[in-house]
Amino acid sequence: MIRMAAVTLLLSSLFLPGCLHSSVPEEPPQLSGTVVDHQHGQGRIQIRINDEEDQQLVWLIEHLDSVILSPEEEPLSISSIRRGMEVNVWIIEREELEGQPRAVIDTMIVYDSN
Repeated sequence: MIRMAAVTLLLSSLFLPGCLHSSVPEEPPQLSGTVVDHQHGQGRIQIRINDEEDQQLVWLIEHLDSVILSPEEEPLSISSIRRGMEVNVWIIEREELEGQPRAVIDTMIVYDSN
């Protein structure tokens, strides 16, 4: 009886936290923009940031742990992203390489342009 209770407690502690975790971060996205270019073979897309003051272009790089989702939180692949789609992006890190801003995707929500 005690063994069964211990196993039940162990299993619930392992699985319950994962069930409560949402794929979409609670804080606002660091970047929002419109897809203007894609290089699916290299796992990256370029967006124009939706900022009235600065129309900066940023390359978004897919990482092994990147999560890309539809608004309904269905998984998407980076190869399904097309020009004109809108994205909200939470990033792991941002850098500049050869004068081009880049950011590594943590989580990205992709909105169809239709």
